[in-house]
Amino acid sequence: MIDIARKTAYEILLGIETDGAYANAEILARENRESDIDGDFLRRLVYGVWEKKIYLDYILDKLITKGIKSVDKKTLTILRMGIYQLIFMDSVPAYAAIDSSVELAKVNARGRDGFVNAVLRNYTREESIELPRKEDSISRYLSVKYSVDESIIHKWIEEFGEAECESLLAAINKNSEEYSMDLRVNVSKKTREAIKNEFLDLGIDSVYAPLSERSLKISGKGGNRITETEAYKNGLVSIQSQESTWIADLVDPKPGEKILDACAAPGGKTMALAEAMLNRGKIVAWDIYDHRVDMIREQAERLGITIVSSTVHNAGEYIPEYEEAFDSVLVDVPCSGYGVMSEKPEIRYRKTDSIIDLPDVQRNILQTCSRYVKYEGKIIYSTCTINIDENKKIVQDFLDRNHWFKLEFERQLLPQEGYKGFYVAVIRH
Repeated sequence: MIDIARKTAYEILLGIETDGAYANAEILARENRESDIDGDFLRRLVYGVWEKKIYLDYILDKLITKGIKSVDKKTLTILRMGIYQLIFMDSVPAYAAIDSSVELAKVNARGRDGFVNAVLRNYTREESIELPRKEDSISRYLSVKYSVDESIIHKWIEEFGEAECESLLAAINKNSEEYSMDLRVNVSKKTREAIKNEFLDLGIDSVYAPLSERSLKISGKGGNRITETEAYKNGLVSIQSQESTWIADLVDPKPGEKILDACAAPGGKTMALAEAMLNRGKIVAWDIYDHRVDMIREQAERLGITIVSSTVHNAGEYIPEYEEAFDSVLVDVPCSGYGVMSEKPEIRYRKTDSIIDLPDVQRNILQTCSRYVKYEGKIIYSTCTINIDENKKIVQDFLDRNHWFKLEFERQLLPQEGYKGFYVAVIRH
């Protein structure tokens, strides 16, 4: 009998492997709410296998005579799940990891159950499987050890050096294992302390997040229940990382002001701005896709926000009537996302050649949107990446070409500090 948690994990992971269906991870939250699945086990198994795919494949390749290229995706998914449980889940006995994998194979990879059994039992008999030799290739060694695409390793060694690159990778992996949920409190309606105490009465533990005075970090297992609380239903809290809330804080919007959020979806920062403005003034929010603009509108409706005008628009295309029309402009540009690798495993495998054109896009958006800010107003440029090409170099290039703007504040958050890798620059007209 296959338990439902492993069956669900298999379906999600196979969907990721066959169609890149990252949205399938949303099944995790739904299953936690609608069934008796052990949500923590399910989440750990799915994200663990997803995050450590390069490492797991390296181990399996050593165990399989013809290598993993000879294995079909269904069987490979089952083997990854089994080997992950054997290596990383101490709470799962070896026999349970192997037997459950064999049962999955009997149903989903017919005729391969014997093979799955043999490979996993072979692993239990191995004394150890060594990583690639560091002396032969530092990038290959780090790629396998931390399960990050080798092209990213090359880039980070070039930018930060070998020691700092490994420190960064170790922090990303540590942060991914320490899953938590951040909330933004609408402090105009209720204090952060009051919400913290309200959650404590419900058995949900939280601590004050350090970056923003309106952020809470949920500790323990309470994150699964947040959307069921009255605080969430009544718009007193929203799920948003402390880093994103902090960026909205740096805009420092005032009631009655006119703000542009140029790359707004899914709308978390937009709503954070609107709450800080006490729902007075105007926010223009853009995104290039209809369905993403719908996300902004849905958030506004849940929170009772009425000052946001959300429309489909490419922020790199100039609109003359908005020339010098805004007190502040938030430019949270599309980026590689390498700073949020700890919570989005797919980014680990995003080759650097796939993002080579991003700096040109970012440069164009920043230059175009700079024309919309009033004299003495400010631009907030932000990304969720640690790549210098997308951050410091973009801002410096902009300042070199626009001497009437001055850099007022700049910071790169790093995983080694316990944060997601966000970058922000505040630029004053």
